[in-house]
Amino acid sequence: LQTRGISPEEDIMNSKIELLKDTNMVDFAMDIYRQNNGTEEVPVEMTERRKVVIGNLTQLQETAAPIVDFLLDENKVKDLRNDKAYNIKMLQDQYNISQDDIEVLFKFAKFQF
Repeated sequence: LQTRGISPEEDIMNSKIELLKDTNMVDFAMDIYRQNNGTEEVPVEMTERRKVVIGNLTQLQETAAPIVDFLLDENKVKDLRNDKAYNIKMLQDQYNISQDDIEVLFKFAKFQF
């Protein structure tokens, strides 16, 4: 629609902003708003949403830090691979990583994408 000029550019950009408003892609929505309106100012709702998103990201980063640190340690990951079962019990016993830690990692990864 946009490249073929079927719909007005402004309508398409406003639709993009509407689609993005409840996602974590706040900076992208803000960029579209700025481009569409020829201004550096954005609505207060976008600024407030960005604060919420950054707060959620920070909290997930802090909560996921232990398992992220584990995964960044090649020797520990090698131990995990050698276990062959990728066993949660082994993670709990040797590295104090729980099922909750794994779920937080999943939420953190999902949040980023």
